[in-house]
Amino acid sequence: MVGKKVQPEKTNLRILLVDDDVDFIASMLGILELEDYQVETAGSTAMALEKSEQFKPDVALVDIKLGQEDGFHVVRELKKILPELICITVTAYADTDTAISALKSGVYDYLRKPFEAEALFAVLNRCADRLKLLVEKQAADQAQKESEARFKITFETSPDAIILAYSGGDIVDVNPAFEQLTGHKREQVIGRNSQEIGLWKSPVEREKLLELLASVGQVNNFESQFRMSDGQIRTGLVSARVALFNGEQVGLFAVRDIHELKAKEQAVTESEERFRGLVSHIPGAVYRCLLDADWTMQFISNPINEISGYPARDFINNSVRSYASIIHPDDSALVTQAITLATSQKRPFSIEYRIIHADGSICWVHSKGQSVFGLNGAVNFLDGAIFDITENKKAMAELEQSEARFRALSQEHSAVLEGIPDAILLIDLDLNVIWGNSGASLSFEIPKNELVGKSCESIWQCDAEQCQGCLRRVINEKVPLEAIQKTPDGRTWGVKAFPVKNAAGKVLNVIQIASDMTEKMRLRDQASRSSHLAALGELAAGVAHEINNPTGTILLDMPMLRDVFTDLCPILEKYEAELKNMKIAGLPFARICQEIPIVIEEVQEGAQRIKKIVDELKDFSRPASGERDDIDLNDIARKAVSLVRNPLKQATDNFSEKYCEKPLLCVGNAQRLEQVVVNLLLNACQSLPEREHGIHVETCMDKDADYVRILIRDEGVGVAEETLTQITDPFFTTRREVGGTGLGLSVSSRIIDEHKGSLTFASEPGVGTTVTVDLPLAGKVSDDE
Repeated sequence: MVGKKVQPEKTNLRILLVDDDVDFIASMLGILELEDYQVETAGSTAMALEKSEQFKPDVALVDIKLGQEDGFHVVRELKKILPELICITVTAYADTDTAISALKSGVYDYLRKPFEAEALFAVLNRCADRLKLLVEKQAADQAQKESEARFKITFETSPDAIILAYSGGDIVDVNPAFEQLTGHKREQVIGRNSQEIGLWKSPVEREKLLELLASVGQVNNFESQFRMSDGQIRTGLVSARVALFNGEQVGLFAVRDIHELKAKEQAVTESEERFRGLVSHIPGAVYRCLLDADWTMQFISNPINEISGYPARDFINNSVRSYASIIHPDDSALVTQAITLATSQKRPFSIEYRIIHADGSICWVHSKGQSVFGLNGAVNFLDGAIFDITENKKAMAELEQSEARFRALSQEHSAVLEGIPDAILLIDLDLNVIWGNSGASLSFEIPKNELVGKSCESIWQCDAEQCQGCLRRVINEKVPLEAIQKTPDGRTWGVKAFPVKNAAGKVLNVIQIASDMTEKMRLRDQASRSSHLAALGELAAGVAHEINNPTGTILLDMPMLRDVFTDLCPILEKYEAELKNMKIAGLPFARICQEIPIVIEEVQEGAQRIKKIVDELKDFSRPASGERDDIDLNDIARKAVSLVRNPLKQATDNFSEKYCEKPLLCVGNAQRLEQVVVNLLLNACQSLPEREHGIHVETCMDKDADYVRILIRDEGVGVAEETLTQITDPFFTTRREVGGTGLGLSVSSRIIDEHKGSLTFASEPGVGTTVTVDLPLAGKVSDDE
């Protein structure tokens, strides 16, 4: 392919290249894709058929010689799949026979190799034009079919009689409504004119209609009388148009039967006087007015005198005043807008507005009515009634004020109830919740919209019999009830229940108020415990002082006694033979020589133990130190670990320490806090049954950033649940047989209390114990707290 660059027309053609020459395919792809054509390629018949089903090409360029396959065969197969596909053969052997074969195969055009791009684009542009014409033709055919279908449907289903007639008068066609109206059959009237079949009662009116149609091209609502096949005369309304039918001008006549309508109009006219007499007895003012700016009254009944203070005759045709003149100026636009909107939508209207009474007072009226339309679709007049609703409005205003006061009161009560943190529930006689406040939702962790319908038993998670017992007593005995309720999650509640009675004294519902007393009970127990410890501290101070002196004497004297006995032993041994049979303090001499050193040692050890207890009692009773500084809990933990490093090494091979990356500042006495951590670490060492069990120390800040925290977790023997609550009691110990005094944790607990912190224990026997020390973050507790 050679030649100059030709700019093709921009199209959206999808092109399928069917050729087994790879170089030719590559060259064609370069030219076509450069001009933004969508291109797919195929090297065989099977591939071409597969690509055509997926790609849906508009044009196929097919090589006549496709390897061992015949290109014309490919064209025929492609046309089976896509009948509208435009096929162009590409060959180097174009001759007459080839062209004839191509046409027989359904080929649109052919290109002879080699060809220039200009020739290729020219062929593709022709293909695009052909596709465009084909689409336009299909659209035109479809539009014509749809138009004919719509006309046929309209023609066949129209309730009006329709006649198609040539300009000479011969009838072309009539619809079923014509047959039904006139009684003339379709086959009897086609080819004849309306005068021959005697359709018009007055030929003069027929001529007048045809003249109007010829001069104007259309006629609307031409009233005339027609003779039916049985001779009956009926009144019809004729509309006519000049139209094209099979390329020839025809008259299209539509006749609407208004015979019954005319009869009804006559009946209405005859009954109008009767109507005027009847409406005068209606409590409201009945009216008929024009749709104009003055609401011009054609008729209005006498009750308008009582409503407005003006006689009815004043408003008829605006003889004295218009009805619009008595409408309150602020409501005039409202009335116009409401009636105009209802009229445009062809629906009744109902409006309330104010009028100015003849005495100058303001009255409220309610007007109901609807527009009456003529045959041409225009509004002829408005029919309606006007009622005085002034007293109703006053009553409604008072009711609205009362409702507003009730809503305000209800909102105030709701705000009060919702603002109470306690759980408040309204429970019916089946013990199901009717209403609950936000406090109940938060306390029981149930979304507020799910509270209603919940049973009392499910909320409290208690035994059904227990629930029946407490609330049933309130319902049956009609008396309030107060109780302490514990829930499975360990919380303690103060619960009060009150019966809600009607005027007859019957219980309708029960109000239940529940206060979470868990923290209050904990604080009360803590206060009691602190008071108890304070008393013990005072006692301990006195006991320590009284014991300290004799204990000191024992510790001073016992070494001297031991030395005396040691010095006497060699002397006594010389007289052993003489003293052999002698008993001292009821014991043989030999036994005395053995037991006295042991007794002296036991007395001295006992005195040392008493001294240790006295020292711990002093610590327990020592008042809080006034020397406090900002300290980093990380430093406290590190120093404490350093002090007990040797006991830790002897107790476990699995020790870990993890410190918070940022300072954990609190206010306190560093030495006293180190004493607490050291004591807790020593307790952890003593709890381990084997060296494989670990001890872990961690410092951190609680999630609300109010407290700094030390966690000491051991994998020791643990503490039983019934023992856990007593471990900080003075003199309580589980290690008394190995020298435990029961004062270490008591002293630690008191030190942490002095620092406004908390010391908590969590333990599981056989698993281990976790001790948590929480101290207020520096700045979170005032100095005088």
